Amino acid sequence: MATFFGVQPRLKASGDVSYKPKISKQGAGLVRRELYLIAFRTLQNEPCLRAVYEKQPAKGMSHDAALGVLMHKLCRIIYGMLSSGSVFDASIDQFNQHQTIPSTKKEEPQKDLARRFQQPSLDAPLSRRQRRERKKNYEPQADGVSASAGSS
Repeated sequence: MATFFGVQPRLKASGDVSYKPKISKQGAGLVRRELYLIAFRTLQNEPCLRAVYEKQPAKGMSHDAALGVLMHKLCRIIYGMLSSGSVFDASIDQFNQHQTIPSTKKEEPQKDLARRFQQPSLDAPLSRRQRRERKKNYEPQADGVSASAGSS
């Protein structure tokens, strides 16, 4: 439902650069606008949703990004209300937030600690930016010191 209304986060990455996640803005813009207005209004009236909003600036989000998180939360709440046929109850939402979900992740293999301090190779497939940075790190520092000291 959040994807249909375009309030799910969209990650953008290109080569070495990755950008902050933003809402995708795919789907119905009218519904997204209404969700924005509802999210803004609930900041004044609903303390449990205000708590969700207030956690976001502590993570470094702007006001609009925090409203986007709240819009996504409202979308999930509306879906839950429609699927269960019940009215909104903040205690149910609080219970669902603190409920532990068993992890289905596969265990990661242990890293070989002997390779921990291995020098990175210039022969590996790298982007141009990474190759320039590695070449700069490989240059001996003595060359830079003698050039800056003015000695010949």
